[in-house]
Amino acid sequence: MINTLNETSLHKSLKALYRIQCNGKSEVKIGAYIADILCPDGGIIEIQTGTLGKLLKKTEFFLSEKRKIKIVYPLATVKYIETKDASTGKIKRRKSPLKKSIYSVFKEITALVPVLLKKNFTLEIIEAEITEERVKTEEPVQSK
Repeated sequence: MINTLNETSLHKSLKALYRIQCNGKSEVKIGAYIADILCPDGGIIEIQTGTLGKLLKKTEFFLSEKRKIKIVYPLATVKYIETKDASTGKIKRRKSPLKKSIYSVFKEITALVPVLLKKNFTLEIIEAEITEERVKTEEPVQSK
């Protein structure tokens, strides 16, 4: 595996699911980039749990190579936060007040304007209910 060091469990799970669906290969180097999934037909699937704008140059490159590219963007419409106390092991669970809706995607989509209408480009938005796990420690975890 090439680029999985900082991968979230959501990214890892979606990558495994889509790789199985297309019978593809994970983490394939194509040119200067690494594709999350390379399908047998040469198409590429990228899972993006962060901002969509970070994929623009990579997407433009894959499209210039005449490849189909699908970006899968999970939208966390429900989010739970589980905080584990490092000293006691006790877990507190709460629902996050932050909610995303389909309208939240519009801000993200603007970063992909140059490729949105390209023939071989697909943006797949999926709703996700996620749980963020945190560990509470005695010392604050602020970094500057």
